[in-house]
Amino acid sequence: MFLVLLKKYQKHFENIFLILFIIWCVDLILFSIEIVNFNNLGILLLVLFSLLLLLTIYFFFADPELKKNFLILLLSILFSLILISSIIEFSEKIRPEYNKKSFEETKKEYKEKIFMNAPIGIVERLGKKKLNKVDVLPLGGISNHINWMCNESDKNILYKADKYGFNNNNHNYLDKNIDLILIGDSFIFGECVEQNENISSNLREMGINSLSFGMVGHGPLLELATLREYGNKFKAKKIIWFFFENDFVDLELEYQVDALKQYLDQNYSNDLINKQSNINNFWLNYYNKNIDKEKTQKKNLLKKFERIILIKPIRDFIERKQTNYYQKNYLIFSEQNINILNNILKIAKENMKNINAELYFVYLPSIFSLDHGDPFFKKEVINIVKNLKINYLDFSEYLETRPNPKECFPLQTHGHYTATCYQKLSEIIYRKFIN
Repeated sequence: MFLVLLKKYQKHFENIFLILFIIWCVDLILFSIEIVNFNNLGILLLVLFSLLLLLTIYFFFADPELKKNFLILLLSILFSLILISSIIEFSEKIRPEYNKKSFEETKKEYKEKIFMNAPIGIVERLGKKKLNKVDVLPLGGISNHINWMCNESDKNILYKADKYGFNNNNHNYLDKNIDLILIGDSFIFGECVEQNENISSNLREMGINSLSFGMVGHGPLLELATLREYGNKFKAKKIIWFFFENDFVDLELEYQVDALKQYLDQNYSNDLINKQSNINNFWLNYYNKNIDKEKTQKKNLLKKFERIILIKPIRDFIERKQTNYYQKNYLIFSEQNINILNNILKIAKENMKNINAELYFVYLPSIFSLDHGDPFFKKEVINIVKNLKINYLDFSEYLETRPNPKECFPLQTHGHYTATCYQKLSEIIYRKFIN
């Protein structure tokens, strides 16, 4: 019966397949155009897919025998691409957080309720409309609560937040003489290492009473807000501001939030340090409403099949090999962002004068810059710091002297630093800024 139907509607099936292939070619041509300015590979792909598109259109109107032979050729090409795509998809190194015990499974082991680390990517997660309406825009997470952090090295990391929802021990607040405050994103938070292995803890082992107000997903504007709401309150002698290479991506989103732009006024503060109960309630309400959405998403076979059919693994592989693709998509840069960063650091430095503290700056490289060289905006960032006369440290200068700088990253792929690398960074900070 099936063969009879197939023979009866063979012409229709052939035409449908060719139409789908034409759409597929157009999609691949658009993909090629995205990378055509980067190197000769983009031009080659554009020519090949354009030629394939024209041939497909031509044979769509050809006589049945020619069309049949062309379909056999197309099926051979498609099968080869799917085979290559399958090999890439199943042979790639997959992060432990995606192929090991999930957050949901980890929760079952603990009697006390745990949450995913909040507030990860608060602007992207909640959206500017909602953030502009809230009375209290949370910069820290839920206080005194166990949180699941991540798993980048085949180990689930949990931590207990301090009384303000950051990654410190509460006993660190007992000493009123704070030497050092750290401001930054997930690298300063200590993402994916134990609490006693992050930069702040390492410096405390060296005799420096430090506090970390780094938070996952924070960019320069959120960091300015955090400095104002928390860092300034402890009268530290030194403040170290950390800049990671995706901070312009965060800044692009943050600058769309009017509630955050209020911190560009040097006199603005929402007194968040005294509103922790409001912050706790905010996150508890959020998690109760979005508990299903917060579950860790695993790559299942159906998703893999979809990726393979659309040859996304091949596209991803090509994209990762494009130096400028990383700069275009991972790093958002514009003259406006440079001016905003300059203004933010200028305000931060002025704030330091008011509390008689010194401001320092640390530039943190990603694994992409180790592969492709310094991103195009790095010189601009360093010039801002120099012009503002802020003492700075470029950690990439150290990594570039190592035989294998990628050892600083778990699995030697994109992610956060290892505990060993955090330790070395802490030692360099101590020698450069403290000793």
